[in-house]
Amino acid sequence: MKWLSHLILTKLVIQKINFNFPKDFINGLLKGCIEPDKIPDYKIVKKGDKVIKQKIPHHVKLRNFLNNELLRYYFSLALYLYKYQDYYTSGLVLGRVIHYVQDSVIYKYRNEKLHNKIEEEINYALKHKLKEVDCKIEGVINEVLNKTYLILVKFIQEIGYLSNDVYVNRIKKFFLTIRLLYILIPLIFSIASIILLISHNFQLSTTLILSLLISFPILHFLKLKISWKAFKLGLIRLKLRNYITVY
Repeated sequence: MKWLSHLILTKLVIQKINFNFPKDFINGLLKGCIEPDKIPDYKIVKKGDKVIKQKIPHHVKLRNFLNNELLRYYFSLALYLYKYQDYYTSGLVLGRVIHYVQDSVIYKYRNEKLHNKIEEEINYALKHKLKEVDCKIEGVINEVLNKTYLILVKFIQEIGYLSNDVYVNRIKKFFLTIRLLYILIPLIFSIASIILLISHNFQLSTTLILSLLISFPILHFLKLKISWKAFKLGLIRLKLRNYITVY
């Protein structure tokens, strides 16, 4: 979408939600919702012997933005920054999420001219506040508004958890427990297996090794899941692998 379209639609949703966001956050959000066109993100891709960086595409269909690795990272980072009252940067980061999601509604058509025409018509309709527009254009505008609304509502819900000390402490304990088990279980299994091998108890040693191979992926999954929750709550700071992110 055009920058003006991003700004107008994002402002409309902010007004509709009527949540008391800090002024710095809103300023950051409005700047962030057009920033990816100026400062792109990249994904690191290996092609044969070469490692290259690919610009993140914008007009790609997204069913659930939280299933997208980059957008989940930015959404979580925005909450992390909000927790520590860096409202402007938090807004910038969440604005990037909004930009990508808004662009995903107008996904790439095979006909580039048709794609550009739709963007121009949306921009014209919003700029001139037209009350009557083509039903297809109206449908796209409404979908962009709805998806932007859902992002901000989800963000507001997550903000509520930041001040819930009982919930934060529960996640913190669970995170520390999983992290400890992630270290101890492989260590214990390895030591036990070595002792059993030395004592020539090959059957039990094999059983322990197989148990470790089965349990470790489950433990790894739990560690990843709880780490993302801890990140959103400001308990840890995660970095995204295989990406070059602006924030």
